[in-house]
Amino acid sequence: DYYNKWIIYSSCMIILYPVGITAIYGIFLYVYRDEIRNRTNKSNLSITVKRLSFLYESYEPKYWFWELVETFRRLTLTAVLTVIKPGTAIQNITAVVLAFIFACLYSLLCPYDDELDDS
Repeated sequence: DYYNKWIIYSSCMIILYPVGITAIYGIFLYVYRDEIRNRTNKSNLSITVKRLSFLYESYEPKYWFWELVETFRRLTLTAVLTVIKPGTAIQNITAVVLAFIFACLYSLLCPYDDELDDS
């Protein structure tokens, strides 16, 4: 009984943490998106936007949301793939197709601020 309660709790946390933290980041980025998009001088940014800089500073201003895409990519290629017919060719094919889709997306949009990262 005690063990089963912890299984339920840990299962909820495994889902809640990646989804919940990403959602909170998304809300913050969305609320401050205009300030993030129009950033030219770091000294003019609000303290909240400066604290969120780890989420957007690697990307061009128009891709202020790209860390959410990157988080989705990581979750998809790790956690989601573990439940798609483990150990089968379908799992491998799904991984290759998803990796190809994300690679195309990155190549087409070139979201990084540094041109070397885009190549």
